[in-house]
Amino acid sequence: MLIETMIEDMGWIVVGPAAQLRDAIEAAGSQALDAAVVDVNLNGEAAWEVATILRDRGVPFVFTTGYSDQAAIPRGLESAPIMGKPFQVRDLEAWLRSVVPASA
Repeated sequence: MLIETMIEDMGWIVVGPAAQLRDAIEAAGSQALDAAVVDVNLNGEAAWEVATILRDRGVPFVFTTGYSDQAAIPRGLESAPIMGKPFQVRDLEAWLRSVVPASA
């Protein structure tokens, strides 16, 4: 199941998805977001700039990755939560509910 469908099935509105780095950077910097799910690899490009923008805006985010090497996460972003793929819907939902206020 796609992450977008998972989130919509939980009752949230999805902004995106952004499969290209430039689109993700634009959304991260300009959209009203309660939280974000950031794939480490966006069509072959690392999404560190996206995560940095979200961090600087105070938007909670979680990295998703199919890679096992978490040491590649740059300094300043290493404290972000990481969900390895494949992950369970319940894990994503638990994270979203922990960071998004009930009234959002």
